[in-house]
Amino acid sequence: MPLLPWRTDSDGFYFSNSWVFDPTEQTALAAAAATVAPAAVATVFAAAVGPALALDPALALDPTLPTLFPLLMTASSVVAAGVTATASLPGFGMCGGMAYTSLDYWHAKTPLPCGGNRSDQPTRPTQATLRDTIWKRLLDSLTGGGALQTTIAWSLTLNQLPSLFGGGGGTLLNWTRSEWLKIKASIDSGKPCPIGLIYATRDIWDQHQILVYGYDIISNGARLYVYDNNNPHSPGDSSFDPANDFLTFDLSGTVLKATSPGDSLGGTLAGFFATNYTPAAPPAGLDTSFGKFINWSSSAIDYMTAYGSILPIANATELSALGGILTDPRPAAGPVPPVFPHPRDNALLREHSAAPVFLYQGGAPFWVPDPTQLAKFGGWGAVRVVPDNTLAQFAGSPLNGTLIREVSSTSVFVCSYGALIPSPVPASDPDVRPVPDGAIVALLLDKVSLDYSAVLIGGQCAGRVSLKAPFSGADLTVTLACDQPFLATLNTTSVTIPKGTVVSNDFTVSSTGSVPASPSFKVTILATLGSATVSTTLEFDPPAITQFTLSPSTVNTGQSTTGTIVLVSPCPADLSISLLSYSSFATIPVSPVTIHKNTTQIQFTIDTPVVNAPFATMHVPILATCGKVNATAVLTVQPTVVAGVVKSITLFPSSVRPGGSTTATVTLQNAVNVPTVVGLASFAPNSTVFSGPSPLIASMPSQITMSAGQVQQQFTITTKVISPQATQRTAVIMAAAVTQVYAHLVLTT
Repeated sequence: MPLLPWRTDSDGFYFSNSWVFDPTEQTALAAAAATVAPAAVATVFAAAVGPALALDPALALDPTLPTLFPLLMTASSVVAAGVTATASLPGFGMCGGMAYTSLDYWHAKTPLPCGGNRSDQPTRPTQATLRDTIWKRLLDSLTGGGALQTTIAWSLTLNQLPSLFGGGGGTLLNWTRSEWLKIKASIDSGKPCPIGLIYATRDIWDQHQILVYGYDIISNGARLYVYDNNNPHSPGDSSFDPANDFLTFDLSGTVLKATSPGDSLGGTLAGFFATNYTPAAPPAGLDTSFGKFINWSSSAIDYMTAYGSILPIANATELSALGGILTDPRPAAGPVPPVFPHPRDNALLREHSAAPVFLYQGGAPFWVPDPTQLAKFGGWGAVRVVPDNTLAQFAGSPLNGTLIREVSSTSVFVCSYGALIPSPVPASDPDVRPVPDGAIVALLLDKVSLDYSAVLIGGQCAGRVSLKAPFSGADLTVTLACDQPFLATLNTTSVTIPKGTVVSNDFTVSSTGSVPASPSFKVTILATLGSATVSTTLEFDPPAITQFTLSPSTVNTGQSTTGTIVLVSPCPADLSISLLSYSSFATIPVSPVTIHKNTTQIQFTIDTPVVNAPFATMHVPILATCGKVNATAVLTVQPTVVAGVVKSITLFPSSVRPGGSTTATVTLQNAVNVPTVVGLASFAPNSTVFSGPSPLIASMPSQITMSAGQVQQQFTITTKVISPQATQRTAVIMAAAVTQVYAHLVLTT
């Protein structure tokens, strides 16, 4: 399925093939016809001689052979003279001129002055240059291109020459077979091909020329992708309409079987032929006021057309920056398309306030890194400068099935759901789209991997770079770097991935032995191929802490202890250990502490505060951290002032009827050698002891005294009688000695 990078909404005119000729132009057409008519008649005569000789081979020896067909010659000449008369044609098509001119602009990579809608034909004097160019190229197609002579000859053969002498559709079928090979060869070589169409029962001036830019082989024939200027596309319409964009033919019968966009105008397509197109340099700069900018009546903004993409222009200032003025935008017909297409293949675009140039293939952008590469795709003259902030919408992978290769490589890849798969399609295939060197290998770059995710400070590990798929075009050199060379070094600045393989030779990452000042011990290893970079991280761990001890591990308030940290092995650099106490009952005068290089331990002091009041014995965790290595020791801090510490208060029962009583039991954490006074109080839920006693409690002591050595004591709580409708039926009972504990008493209904 060769399909060249032509798109009718990008490279064809938006106006249709509908023109009015003045007398001068009609005269020029008649003169052209008169010039080529004799040669056309000679073609018909040659077509007739063959069948006559087949009927009577002895005629080949007859010296009077040229006089055998005087009536045929006379009749053909008369018919040729009649059909080439143009005086009665005030309106006519310039199909050949439109096909040739649009193809000229395609070859030149120059913006086509395409107009804005199907009725927007260029007129004199406003668009005289474009009008004259299309007219001139029409004459070129008819004369130098051979379209007029071939049309006359084929029409006479089809409609005037008797079948006995080789006339009729069978002869045109044979001629079409030969012409199809020329058309196919042109497409296969990457060149769109203008062709002439011959319809039965049509006048010569009603025959047609179109442009072929691709084909699909089908049984006994093909389907041609065509630009028919009788059926132009509107801006933003990149679709294929089977009725207007395809010519399908079958060569297996006695006459051509075909469907074409022109069938609706009457007549059956009897044959087609390639014209002798030669590119001509088109006039540049005509697009600015005739198609570069368009607008829709339903939209408040203007748009720019560029290689088939339709890009919004922010305001008049941006329009001016793009070279336009307020009167330049041409009116487009119909509503604004709901979705605008991506640029066509081989498009070169850059935003006017940005430097990067992007080549588009399969709808996706490929960055063109330098002028040398840009020259391979048409140079600066092929670049369209477009509105700012409009190209991001095209980011992504090429369409599935897109064939690409780097411009200097013969390795072809097919795009499949974002992945690139090596393809056996030859690099010379017209379906293969070139991209900048380095672009494919950048897309193939997969990952950089290391043998380990972490090693000890001072250690090392091996790594390698991988591709998603092999690149057979050449060995690939991948550049390597480390983001923190103070912490790690690489044994090489690059590695090689041999062509046809997916993995590079190994490289080595080595710790310098240094320790970072920041909490992170990670470095990033970067691998760069073309415009793509992948990375991975390597963590350098300090030696593990095998011991973290406190001596003594239990102290009274106001005393100190000594902490000792021991590493499993020496570190080649000074190692900072951060220390953290989880309570103010243990303070660390110096943090972090340093274990000097090539040693394994450090000692430090932990202080406790002087507290002249009783408190519950504290168990304080001390955390030592270095990177992700950590260890914990626990310091027990005891009070110097001895007092009982309440542990709990329980009620039995915990639910009583109003006016009833319950027994409360207070328990200390442990027995002490002095009496303990336990304060008692009640209060309502969702309040505090300072809010006053609970209204549900009739009586309870305000305190109890527990004797030395005693750990538990009971007392009685009596409740009040309350209304059955009362909603507040819970009291909180508190016991306090150094700390506070609570219980809940509920009055049932």
